[in-house]
Amino acid sequence: MNKTITGFGKELTVSGICEDAPQNSQIKFDFVTQFLNLGNNVNVEKWWEANWITYLLVRDKKDISQLQQQVAAYMKTNEVRTEARLDGSDYLTYRLEPLQTVHLRSSLAGFEPNGNMYYIYMFAVIALLILVIASANYTNLATAQSTGRGSEIGMRKVMGASKKQVFFQFIGESTLITFVSAGLALALGIFLIPYFNNITGKEFTAEVLLQPLPVISLIVFAVVVSFLAGFYPAMILSGTTVLGVLKKGFRITGGSGTLRKSLIIVQFSISVFLIIYTAIILQQMNFMQTKNLGYDKDHVVVLPIAGKMRGDFQNIKDAITKVAGVEGVTAAYETPEFVEWGDGIVVTDEKGKREVSLNAMPVDLDFAKTLKMQIVSGRDFQPSDFGMMDTSNRYENFQQPYIINESLAKKIGWTPEQAIGKTIEKGSPGPVVGVIKDFNFSSLREPIGPLLIFLGRDFSRSFMVRVNGKDIKPTLGRLEMLWKQRIPDRPFTYHFLDEDYDKLYVGEQRSSSLFTVAASLAILLACLGLFGLAAFTTVQRTKEIGIRRVLGANIPDITMLIAKNFLLMIGIAIIIAIPLAWYAGNKWLEDFAFRIPIQSRVFVGAAAATILIALATVSFHSVRSALMNPVKSLRSE
Repeated sequence: MNKTITGFGKELTVSGICEDAPQNSQIKFDFVTQFLNLGNNVNVEKWWEANWITYLLVRDKKDISQLQQQVAAYMKTNEVRTEARLDGSDYLTYRLEPLQTVHLRSSLAGFEPNGNMYYIYMFAVIALLILVIASANYTNLATAQSTGRGSEIGMRKVMGASKKQVFFQFIGESTLITFVSAGLALALGIFLIPYFNNITGKEFTAEVLLQPLPVISLIVFAVVVSFLAGFYPAMILSGTTVLGVLKKGFRITGGSGTLRKSLIIVQFSISVFLIIYTAIILQQMNFMQTKNLGYDKDHVVVLPIAGKMRGDFQNIKDAITKVAGVEGVTAAYETPEFVEWGDGIVVTDEKGKREVSLNAMPVDLDFAKTLKMQIVSGRDFQPSDFGMMDTSNRYENFQQPYIINESLAKKIGWTPEQAIGKTIEKGSPGPVVGVIKDFNFSSLREPIGPLLIFLGRDFSRSFMVRVNGKDIKPTLGRLEMLWKQRIPDRPFTYHFLDEDYDKLYVGEQRSSSLFTVAASLAILLACLGLFGLAAFTTVQRTKEIGIRRVLGANIPDITMLIAKNFLLMIGIAIIIAIPLAWYAGNKWLEDFAFRIPIQSRVFVGAAAATILIALATVSFHSVRSALMNPVKSLRSE
């Protein structure tokens, strides 16, 4: 307490210490200070140009809807619209969001990167689909193996067992298997928490899974699954007559075959759907990693600017420029992968004065050159532009040079060539000296909007240093030595611009990893069920296979004999899954303004891979049966 730290170029006194924010909190921080300590003239910002999220504490959450109505009504009043310089029926407003919903449902940036409720629903659906596959496997195998339990069922009924007793015997078996599986699943879940944390970036511990709510939910879920998976086999097995079992043995006819086939189709439909959906996500992720953004994000080191560095800005920049391995240096308020500064300008032309809303970016010299952006008309900023920025006589002759992007020129109604020399005003008037080719300055979910770049060295918060890609480590070492000499009071910290870009899509990257695991698990479970049914089918047809072998059938003939029915069902599953996956993939891609077209090869590849996996699964038993001595097969029958 009462110790002094330096921040924002000021001496700050520690006046309180609070507990760390919970792991699941949206609001995390290292320290808190008064808003006005931020500097950069935040105390004179206009309310319609400011870029700050405001948190309100209301007396009652029921007041939020009423407060929202009052805010909207106030913002539509003439005095507010006049102050914001809005014409016609245009008006600005604020939208209130409950803090509890911000992390998963808001598009606004917060203290921590937002999640996406869509992915929560998707993973819940995938978990349910995988559970459906497992339950279908149990039902399939339980009914398929029932022929071997005919004697047991008959003897139990002869000894006086009622239908109800036999029914609960098999439900009990299903319950026992499910609860043992649930226990193993809980243990496996605890074991895999570190791997899950590694993929998702979370910090869960075993205590999270061992709390009452997850444990009770698991028990209830196990009971439901036990009933759903075991009900049909129990009904079929308990409904047999004693005389029929003892005379002919136990056989499930008609509907059971249809059920087993339907369950196989359902399993593989889910598997093919997940394979295609995952492939679409991975393709979009690769597209985002390799898309030409309009600038070169590779090999750009980002160094922070703060405190006393601003007073020695040019000397530090010149020193960095002279470091061996450095190819260019610039500075800016924000890095170009995500520009959040919202602003507005006034344009005067033959139509009169009008307001244009846009994003703005204060930068230093060599911005376009260092980031390898393309100037389509005019020029980049140059040292002589500082001469326009005359602060004498209370800024009477001050002019601000501007560079605009193609989208802003188009929005105003200028061609890139027409824009050069035109005057626009953002607080201060000034000429447009260049038009830069559109580049992605926000997530690829958003289209490229109008952007204003102005010469604002004093706003800079980061140096961006382009280094030679073949000499990165030694160059970083030389930069660190320079940093310790020039800025001994600040640690040498850096990151790469491409890392900042990757952070925009960390949710998609993690989701693609989890989808890959889920799709692999789904196809594995479906193949395990198919493996069991193929084993049962080959045992049931041992005599037939032996006779066919004696009559001259070869191994490929026997394999196709067993496999063709399964392959037909898998073909039906593929036909069902493809339109569903196409629809779901398109819905997911709608969130991106820049996206891949869904290619037919994804569906062909998924279908071919599924057929080959299924054929390999079935062929194991088919080939083994075909290789058996037919004499032995017929004798055993």
